[in-house]
Amino acid sequence: MSQIEDLLKNNDSPSCEAVQEVQKMLLEPTEELKALDAKIQHLNKYLEELQKKRDKVQEFITRYSVVFSPIRRIPTDLLHKIFQYCLPLHRNPIMAETEAPVLLTRICSLWRSIVLCSPPLWARLHIVFSDQDLLPDDDKPILGRNATKVPKLPKTLVTHILRRRCEAVDEWLHRSGICPLSISVFYTSHLLWPSDVNSNISPGSSETTIQLLGILSSTSNRWQHVEFNMPYEVYNVFEDQFRDSDLGMLTTLRVSFVQPPPFATIKIPKARNLKRIMFNLRLPDIGGFVANWKLTYISLHVALPVSDTVRLLRNCPELVQFKVIISESMIDPNQVPESLFLEDTIFLPRLRVLDIVDYVFCEYAGNFYDRIDAPELVWVAFSTHSSYRAHGDITAASIATLLNKSTKLKKFAIDAIRFTTEAMRQIFLSAGNIMHLLLGREVRTETGSLNRHFMSLAYSWMWSFRDLLVDGIAIQHTTNKTRTTDTPLLPHLEILEISTGGTVSVSDDTLLTFIILRMDPSTSSGLSQLKHVGIIFDRPEVRSIAEGVRQHAQLIGTTSKIKLDLNYPVVSQKQNQPTYAGYALSGIYGRSQTWMYIEIDEEVSQIPTIPTERITINPLVYSRSQVDELAQITNVG
Repeated sequence: MSQIEDLLKNNDSPSCEAVQEVQKMLLEPTEELKALDAKIQHLNKYLEELQKKRDKVQEFITRYSVVFSPIRRIPTDLLHKIFQYCLPLHRNPIMAETEAPVLLTRICSLWRSIVLCSPPLWARLHIVFSDQDLLPDDDKPILGRNATKVPKLPKTLVTHILRRRCEAVDEWLHRSGICPLSISVFYTSHLLWPSDVNSNISPGSSETTIQLLGILSSTSNRWQHVEFNMPYEVYNVFEDQFRDSDLGMLTTLRVSFVQPPPFATIKIPKARNLKRIMFNLRLPDIGGFVANWKLTYISLHVALPVSDTVRLLRNCPELVQFKVIISESMIDPNQVPESLFLEDTIFLPRLRVLDIVDYVFCEYAGNFYDRIDAPELVWVAFSTHSSYRAHGDITAASIATLLNKSTKLKKFAIDAIRFTTEAMRQIFLSAGNIMHLLLGREVRTETGSLNRHFMSLAYSWMWSFRDLLVDGIAIQHTTNKTRTTDTPLLPHLEILEISTGGTVSVSDDTLLTFIILRMDPSTSSGLSQLKHVGIIFDRPEVRSIAEGVRQHAQLIGTTSKIKLDLNYPVVSQKQNQPTYAGYALSGIYGRSQTWMYIEIDEEVSQIPTIPTERITINPLVYSRSQVDELAQITNVG
């Protein structure tokens, strides 16, 4: 036995006796192993049989346990309420099977019947349409007015799709019963100019377009909130259809045109309860058109002379929110109109939000701001691109006067590229109560990484961020004394958002110092604790601000509660956009909304972008054969 044990420790050749002895030793274990394998095989087979029996029992239990599902016992009226919360909050639903209410009809027959019998679920709708049926049926590439490449499909198929969409809209609105309607229309014209196809053709001559406009105008008596993004020619045809309609329910009207004719104006429908208007086109007689309404919200995305702006404000004393671009570009400095020498105060007792883009290149324009009296202002946004320094100083003084009168002001946005350091100091001193400061102009991102950011300008600031908002506080922390000359600006600031833009250089070190000074301010400094910093950089990261904040918090023995939203440049890729059901929700701005402008009360919520490589077919109004036919149309971009 010792010889065999030695063989296990070396590589020697075994003798015949050793081989025979080992064979004899393994006879009994080999038989035992075979017996164990047979038993295991038998048990495995038994386990498989038990598993099959278990699966059948589980299947039986699962099948009948659905009877106990809590969702089955929810009352129908409560389901109606739940389904309403499934609709998008920040825009109207699209006609797609990927979101409510269409998605809810595909769960079960009960839900489908509930959804189809719930008019409020169908009272909101976003419609994407085009005049693509007017294009010639050939292989010639054509670009649309919004620089979107037209997917090349047979004209008969395009016309078929557009007609089906009209039928879907008609069915959708029919299901809304008598509910007030919220409708948004995104209409793309693929005729760059009428002469591109035929000199006698215009977008408004499309048969399918006329059909759609007729369907919409037939429900105009139920319009409550409407938004129209369409060519000027199409809107004129549309306006003729609902001009004499009873628009008693209409409270919100948004209209945006792509490349309208020069000097074109918009016709305002007769809606006695109209409260909110948003346009990007010149208005007709201002004194007359506002006389019939008590408007609370006005947002104009087109330049308006100061004189007209004054008349508009005087005629709308009920305003709560006002956004305008003011301009007086034809002013002769030697012949200043009387409208700029305002003597009477413009009293706006309910105005809470004021957003002004100033293109008035005249030193007398500051008088306009001096006369505004709005005691309830909580949010002011001001932007000017004037390169005239003297005008900047005068306007800054007037803005400071306005801010100084606004004792309830909490949020201030400023985008003034030619204001000096002293002018900005004067403004910040007057805005001492604000808690939220935005340096820049809000626009939408292409990447979707942020809901909002601010316009980057091709000019540098004339004022120093460090001199105004960093060095003064740093001196106090160093000397531990509060001096009148070193009183910190914006002592109540809790939120800071910036787009550095253009050639402006706000270094990472400067921003880090600013954040640290307001992380855990001493009692003697009189500063509030900073809560949120959002920066849109136009340069690569040099130093990690987040790491610097973390290290400082560790040094002072605390945990940083500041939310940092720091965004450095990323490369984005644009895609060609087909005209499918969600087209206007993933356009050139990468947005999830239908209105192209940032509005002053808007809350933005991004949603996943709908795939752009498919045409989405509304399954509610098509037969199975029609769905199969249209589903073959893919890769239309």
